[in-house]
Amino acid sequence: LNSPLNPKCLPYAPLKCRTCVSVLNAFARVDFAAKIWICPFCFQRNPFPPHYHMISETNLPGELYPLYTTVEYALPSTAGQFDPRTGAAPPQTPPPVFVFVLDTCMIE
Repeated sequence: LNSPLNPKCLPYAPLKCRTCVSVLNAFARVDFAAKIWICPFCFQRNPFPPHYHMISETNLPGELYPLYTTVEYALPSTAGQFDPRTGAAPPQTPPPVFVFVLDTCMIE
């Protein structure tokens, strides 16, 4: 079981694939000139949002560092906020997601 002791914590929301909703990671292919990333699961071409305009081969966001295969995201808190203009109730916090990977390769 690989569980890093201190995974990198990124202070923003993850970028998700438009088709399969997978998250941008170090295994995605990136076209720096076109400012797109290609999902490693469904091969969908996804544009980077405007706040990634400075991305380059030498200026990578945390999730694209090859050594950061495990990262955590610190999402801004929206729980408990009430919008008096619209009367909207506070959004519910989504439940946590756990992904289990089982490596079945055996060395012969």
